[in-house]
Amino acid sequence: MEFRLDVCGLPAPEPMELILGAVQGLKEGDYLKAIHNREPFPLYSMLNDDGFFYHTIVGGKAGFLIFIWRSDDAKAELAVEARIEQESQ
Repeated sequence: MEFRLDVCGLPAPEPMELILGAVQGLKEGDYLKAIHNREPFPLYSMLNDDGFFYHTIVGGKAGFLIFIWRSDDAKAELAVEARIEQESQ
């Protein structure tokens, strides 16, 4: 299941805090689609350290779309791959 979180326009560190809080609740098959107006470089290493994978799509109206899922969740990874394909068209 996709969970969507728009953090555009929020001052630091709110976007990172909200995203990190949201991914902690992900269950099997779930992933987070975060919409951000800046690329959150510090977030990436934190996600890796906490056992998450991510994929970022740059550009377009949204700025940055960041898909995040648990690294051991093949079901979510397949769902994200399909969603990325949709976003890329």
